[in-house]
Amino acid sequence: MTDGRELLAATDADYDFDPETVEIADGDVLDRLEPSVREWWVDQFGPYVGGNGGFFTPPQREAIPLIDDRENCLVASPTGSGKCVRPDTPMVVTAAGEARVIRAEELKQRRTDKLADVEETGELYDSDVSAYSLHGDDVETRDSFVYTEQYDGELRRIETVYGREVEVTPDHPLLMERPDGREWVSASDVSEGDRIGVPKRIDLPSQTIEPDRAAAIERLRERFSRVLTGSDADRILSALSAADDTADVSEEELRDSLALAELSMEDVSKRLGVSIATVYNLVTGRSDHRSTEFVNLLKREAESLDEREILTKKGNGTVERFRSPRTVDEDIATFAAFVLAEGLIGEYERNESVMIAQSVRDGVLDTVRETVRDRFDLEVRHHDGPNYTVGGSAFAVFLSTYLSIDPGRGRQVRFPDWVLNAPDDVKRAFVSTFLSLESEVRENEVRVTQANEIKIEQLNALFLSFGITCSRRSMQKSATNTEDATERIYFELAVRGKPNLRKLCAEFDVQHQNWDSLVTYTDGGSSGTWTDKYAFDYRDIRRLSRYFEDDEAFDDALGNVYEVVRRSGYATGRALAALEEVLSDLPTDPFTTELASKVNRRRDENVMWLEVTDTGTVSYSGEIVDLSVPDTHNFVGGRGAMYLHNTLASFTAILNDLFRREREAEEGLDDGVYCLYVSPLKSLANDITRNLAEPIEGITANLADRGHDTGIRQAIRHGDTPDGERRAMLESPPHVLNTTPETLAILLNSPKFKETLRSVEYVVVDEIHSLADNKRGTHLAVSLERLERLCEGSPTRIGCSATIEPLSTMATFLVGGQAGDGEVDAAGDGTIDAADGTDGDEWKPRDCEIVDTRFVRDFDLRLECPTDDLIDTPRDVVNERFYDRLRELIDGHENTLVFTNTRSGAERVLTNLRERYGYDEADSGCHHGSMSKEHREAVEEKLKSGDVDVVTTSTSLELGIDMPHVDLVVQVGSPKSVASLLQRVGRAGHRLGRTVEGRVIALDRDELVECAVMLRKAEEGFVDRVFVPENAQDVAAQQVYGMAINGVKREADVRDTLRSAYPYRNYSDAEWEQLRRYLTADYEGMEERNAYAKVWRDTNDPPDGEHHYEEFDVGEPLIGKRGRLARVIYMTNIGTIPDSFTIDVFVRGGDEWVGQLDEGYLDTLEPGDVFQLGGSTYQYSYRRGSKVYVDPSSQRPTVPSWFSERLPLSYDLGREILAFQAEVTDRLGAGGPADARRWLRRLPLDENAVRAITRMFDEQRRYLGPEGVSTPDRLVVEQVLDRTEYRRHYHVHSAYGREFNDGLSRLVAYRCSRRANANVQVAVADNGFTVTMPLNRKVDVADVIASIDSEEAYPDFRSALRGTDLLKRYFRINATRSLMILKRYKGYEKSAAQQQVSAEMLVSFAEGLDSFAVLEETYREIVEDKLNLSGIREVLAAIRAGEIEVVRHEVDAPSPRAFGLATLSASDTVLAEDEDAALAEFHARVMEELDDETADAEGVDDGGDGYDGVDLGGVLADSETPTDSGRD
Repeated sequence: MTDGRELLAATDADYDFDPETVEIADGDVLDRLEPSVREWWVDQFGPYVGGNGGFFTPPQREAIPLIDDRENCLVASPTGSGKCVRPDTPMVVTAAGEARVIRAEELKQRRTDKLADVEETGELYDSDVSAYSLHGDDVETRDSFVYTEQYDGELRRIETVYGREVEVTPDHPLLMERPDGREWVSASDVSEGDRIGVPKRIDLPSQTIEPDRAAAIERLRERFSRVLTGSDADRILSALSAADDTADVSEEELRDSLALAELSMEDVSKRLGVSIATVYNLVTGRSDHRSTEFVNLLKREAESLDEREILTKKGNGTVERFRSPRTVDEDIATFAAFVLAEGLIGEYERNESVMIAQSVRDGVLDTVRETVRDRFDLEVRHHDGPNYTVGGSAFAVFLSTYLSIDPGRGRQVRFPDWVLNAPDDVKRAFVSTFLSLESEVRENEVRVTQANEIKIEQLNALFLSFGITCSRRSMQKSATNTEDATERIYFELAVRGKPNLRKLCAEFDVQHQNWDSLVTYTDGGSSGTWTDKYAFDYRDIRRLSRYFEDDEAFDDALGNVYEVVRRSGYATGRALAALEEVLSDLPTDPFTTELASKVNRRRDENVMWLEVTDTGTVSYSGEIVDLSVPDTHNFVGGRGAMYLHNTLASFTAILNDLFRREREAEEGLDDGVYCLYVSPLKSLANDITRNLAEPIEGITANLADRGHDTGIRQAIRHGDTPDGERRAMLESPPHVLNTTPETLAILLNSPKFKETLRSVEYVVVDEIHSLADNKRGTHLAVSLERLERLCEGSPTRIGCSATIEPLSTMATFLVGGQAGDGEVDAAGDGTIDAADGTDGDEWKPRDCEIVDTRFVRDFDLRLECPTDDLIDTPRDVVNERFYDRLRELIDGHENTLVFTNTRSGAERVLTNLRERYGYDEADSGCHHGSMSKEHREAVEEKLKSGDVDVVTTSTSLELGIDMPHVDLVVQVGSPKSVASLLQRVGRAGHRLGRTVEGRVIALDRDELVECAVMLRKAEEGFVDRVFVPENAQDVAAQQVYGMAINGVKREADVRDTLRSAYPYRNYSDAEWEQLRRYLTADYEGMEERNAYAKVWRDTNDPPDGEHHYEEFDVGEPLIGKRGRLARVIYMTNIGTIPDSFTIDVFVRGGDEWVGQLDEGYLDTLEPGDVFQLGGSTYQYSYRRGSKVYVDPSSQRPTVPSWFSERLPLSYDLGREILAFQAEVTDRLGAGGPADARRWLRRLPLDENAVRAITRMFDEQRRYLGPEGVSTPDRLVVEQVLDRTEYRRHYHVHSAYGREFNDGLSRLVAYRCSRRANANVQVAVADNGFTVTMPLNRKVDVADVIASIDSEEAYPDFRSALRGTDLLKRYFRINATRSLMILKRYKGYEKSAAQQQVSAEMLVSFAEGLDSFAVLEETYREIVEDKLNLSGIREVLAAIRAGEIEVVRHEVDAPSPRAFGLATLSASDTVLAEDEDAALAEFHARVMEELDDETADAEGVDDGGDGYDGVDLGGVLADSETPTDSGRD
């Protein structure tokens, strides 16, 4: 401890203790650290905190010595130890290399890999879209993500000088320029007069456009009886030339020959002098009269077609012949622009045609005439008045598909996407023609007005690609082309200002009578534009005065420029030009050179600055969409936790070791990776990389002061890492590598990079709890075993988590074990040898120390409720009380962090706080994942420094920065698990010795119970268990394939590597054989379905055999890869995160499209279920691939539209809720409400919460009797008859969480449907489920539950799941994970929808096979991981054993504890007001049935414990009902 005392005494910090006399508990830890590391630590984290015994927190104090001693350890310690637009917003993006203008809502159709449920209401998707994004001084197209969320609140409306008006969420990031610089700000921070940055120019693609001729021909063949191309004609004429009579050719060839000859049967009858009937008989083969003459006639008249010609023939004999150009050039673009400006494709005077109209621009019309004649071999025919037609109906159909022009009047349809992607000359021709016909040209402006907003945005994008800035506005006016002058919204685009007009005149050749006048106008001096000014420091101009003889000379040269810039802070374009000219005449020195460079940068930067002319707010309720660009703004993801105590504990010891060895080694550390940090999030890995830079730089500097030149390198490697950085890592490997599970698996199969991993000595797995319960963690566990066998020694494994249980299981999951004799194969990616690999091998976990300091901190937690009656209190009363209390809490603390369960909820709480109590941007903020990176970092900096009173957030601050000033966390609503609660409230009290202070405010009756139990269990040290998926065959398939790709292996070694991972510790012989059969395609018919073998399996040949491997014994079973592309297939398809897509919904029996559903929503649907979509109600019928078919319905919805968005209650917390209910009920029975209240007051609840809980359970007990509440030994089933809807509802009070209830409800519904022979519907919630059937069907649901044998559950699940959409969906996911279906192959990418089609063709094949691994894994995953089979078996076994009694009740109205279930099954209560009304109605019916005397007893004086008679209650808009825990 001497070094520790000396170090403390030598510092300048003002410590409140005497280091010579006070015992320093950190001495042992400090003495382990290098002097340079100790100095950095003390400088960074002083001062000493006496209450904590020193610098280090308990997890640091325990973990650093363990890691320094190379012990595996699991560090479990407490945590802390926008941009969204309306769906109809248009935007220009690129997809698959092509630019297009789409509405934000269309982004949902372009999403590909579903990354994660970011929050209950929002989802983040990878997409194939790149966004045009401001990055520095330029505009780039960058890969983007799509984020969608339901939003209910205010949007910010911003209008600029150019008439650009946008409506965005208040946190939408905008680049603002001020005289002192520029920064990203939230839309809510933008005011009138501010200048916001937008692209000045965008680079659209420039590529040859080759229309899809094949698709256009296919479309023709759908519409016309005869469609012939050049190759068709050659084949037909060849057959005809060899024929002597009709017997030698087919009927089809004769009919095609008639088309080529352009002869009708009537024409032939006249030419041959026979009847039409005879000709018909000749064609159909019923007669051979004049057969030879007929064939000879066809030979003479039929004409061939060249390769670009197309001939069509209608049923009435009308023949059309035209040509198709190979590419789109300027002439074709001119024709297309004409059609889109002054024409139509479609029905005109009852005939389908291409029509154009023109009476003024004769020159343009003449150009089009020539183009149509030369390129399509057609004539432009005059029809009437100014109208002209081109070709016939066949040409109209062909042209629409060929040039991608939607049918309809040209003015009303958008430009085809190829216009934005064509070569610049083609773009110029198109725009020139369109402006010639559609623009209004004046002396000082050009204006275009259209009824199609997307077309206007496309035109704006085209102008921007030429550096031309437009203004835009919308207006409502009467249409001039309709008889009744229909009122329409029109959109106007205008080009103004000489710089813009000069570019316009230079780029485009417009035929207009005023064009010459416009050109003359632009030849004059520049008048500038609204955007032609730039923030500039006037002092730089003033410094030039020293280059002039006196001030008068300076004023003559730059006086005007200087004064303008000094007064406004901005320099115009002309001012910069003048400054540039003066600089060219001045002496060249560093200052003038730098200033000239600055002027050039400002003039050349690709950002224009629009002044804001007006701002406001607009109320909005609906979906919002975000196009998120990583590392620029809006990237959704958690912030890293370098300075959180658990992660810092790991890295301190590791960096200390690396710096010590770097200093001591003569040549420094060898090249290679020594520490591997694995994070579940790329963003977390990014932040760790940034945060590690500070200690590395600081310690390096300390060593440099001592004369030691050190160089510890760190880097990050994941899917976004540029190729250049990847190559640099191979040449100079980082000593610390930060990565993700997926990238680690790729690196293990990278022939070169895996060699740098041999030196790994430490592996840190951060936030291990978020990986262990899913297949990403399973995949990682096997990868760590493969790494174990690759490394020169056994790496020390460190796992970090704040909230994890059970610790022993998670520790074993982290370190794995040994299933064989423990020898290591020294070959690349070798495997532990195994003697036989049988089921009987004993699995022994590696040693692991557990640092459990989760509950060392003092907690001050309390549950509050605004009222003691959450049904009848008006909503505005609840709101007012809630916000008044929140303000009181904020005012009483230094920094308050408010968690809500949704992003929009966080924004709404902040908005209300600001509007009600005067908080502003300076003392309050909002933080969530959909806000810009800059905004989030600004809020985080305020939290770090303590310069903010309150910050509202959703989940984005559960992990992340150290916030030492936060002394209170408020949780609004139930976070659904103790782990989440601890994660959130643990953000408070980060200073050493501080108490964690948290307040939970419940706003819903069922949430009130959840939160009460949650706080009670949190204080007791309870944490929800993590359940690890076991023996997942899809992950096993990937990893075995990866091992085989790295070289031939002993089969026993491969299996042993797999079994060493904790999730496969019980992997049986049967399961291995099942996997082997799949991987070797050992099923008849498998390869015929394009599911090929991945590996080969054989014994090692003798030395003289064809396949002998010297390193293995003769006869040894071996495994190796099959296929030359194995490595490419593996590397491009690896991973466990499934793709997802939206489902198109169609009315059955027709083609009417009614909307889209997320495919996850289909997991909840069974045939007959009723749901709402787009304001209408439909009954689900069936699904085919990516389409769903429904029938319109007048019934009430049985499945809410938000069902799939909810966060589930944990199973463990559900069991604790049942125990809580038992205790409350027992106390009510023993001593009445007063006794129950007295007991509840021992818990951390306020008085309103105490009374509300007592009231609810007292009413429940009085309504259903003493056995009316579910407990650990009682399951309540109540039957309610709804004669109005003619339905029978069974409410099952199984409060085990939604996953459990989803599973049990399926078993019950499966058996009920068989008993009742009727369609049975199910609604599922966290506190139970409802089974509904027609009133004339009756089933004893309680008996059904009691009759289910726990061992029959799995077979019943299989029977219930067979053929369901849920099974098909998960089969697709697992088939893709198993590489049975390839997402990417030879440059082709298969979308999730295409994967689903492939899966549905394979699933029936798989059902017919014996124990097919992929199908077996599908059933296992659904039943075990998604439907909580283990929990269901546990409860069912207890029921059969008599430990749980199933109690049935029949009532006229739902009981109080079933209110939530009843609202779920009664209707799609999307609006909170609807739910309030339903709850009030249920409650009134219950109270009517209760005995008056019992009801009056509530008011008896019990010494201050009785109800106060005030009728309080209600539901805040943010609250989450028991059946809608994620709805916003």
